Amino acid sequence: MNKFIILFSTIGLLCSCNHQANKSEKDKSLQDSLNLSAPAANNGIDITFPENSDSIEISGFMNGLSDSKTYILEAKEGEKLTASIHPETSPANIRFNQIISPSNAQDGPFGTDLSHDLNESGQWKLIVGGSNMQGDDYIGNYTLKIILK
Repeated sequence: MNKFIILFSTIGLLCSCNHQANKSEKDKSLQDSLNLSAPAANNGIDITFPENSDSIEISGFMNGLSDSKTYILEAKEGEKLTASIHPETSPANIRFNQIISPSNAQDGPFGTDLSHDLNESGQWKLIVGGSNMQGDDYIGNYTLKIILK
């Protein structure tokens, strides 16, 4: 009788382990098919200036401190970037948190106005968000104006 109990316990344990192994293989194949570990294809909002124009106005919406927006634009070395943020209501906790060069050099934070002489050609990034030091969430619309000369 004890031999049967040991035999059935061993068979139950083996079946249980095999079931868990099959389950994790299914989970792994599901994860691979969903490609959960792949980075996002677009890491920002691409800015394209209207033809024959050196400026653009973009409408945006900020949903508090945890919400930041990355605007990406192509620029050439020697150009000057001027940008401003105009919130719908004032006062508002919204600013230029950083400007990032094509070589990944970073500068900031700034206020709601930014003027920068560009020393590289390529994709520049403007990060718009709130200030953790100021503390208050800004939830609302804003207009971003960018001039590139």
